[in-house]
Amino acid sequence: MKKHARQLIISNMVYLLEDYHFDEITIKMLCAESGINRSTFYAHFKDKYDTYDEIQKYHMSNYENLMDNIELSIIEEPANRRKYVKRYFTNVFYYILKYQKFFYSVFVLHPERDFIINFIKLIKDRIEKLISKIGTLQDANFFLEYTIGGQIASIYSWLRDGCQDSPEKMADIMYRNILRINR
Repeated sequence: MKKHARQLIISNMVYLLEDYHFDEITIKMLCAESGINRSTFYAHFKDKYDTYDEIQKYHMSNYENLMDNIELSIIEEPANRRKYVKRYFTNVFYYILKYQKFFYSVFVLHPERDFIINFIKLIKDRIEKLISKIGTLQDANFFLEYTIGGQIASIYSWLRDGCQDSPEKMADIMYRNILRINR
């Protein structure tokens, strides 16, 4: 039951983020939505910020794991780099679709500046690391800024429009645009 209550609180925080900005959400609201009392909440989290931090850490960690898997493939199989870049984008869009409610709330509905900045920084740091391992890229910093800006704008638009296009289609769009830029 303990783990269930913790997961229930986290799920309901995401649910409340669909209708309210984080600053508007109270412990009382979270407890009411979760059907728990305050002591149960405080047995799992010290405050609402702790709850939100856990949600963010969860998604950032999962995103890093997605990147780890693709990085290894790109480094170990240089002949198949393009295939793995496309797979990376496919995995990203499937992940965002799986957690669409959360990403919609923090990117579109009630943009969470710190989360978005950390998300962009994570992507940039990891792609910079990958570029340094696989070789040279002309004007790498500008390439990163441009492509990451495009990725974030595409993710935002896709979420805003209700994720109507498939993750495969979105991955293909990202992949084709990177190929055009990187010529």
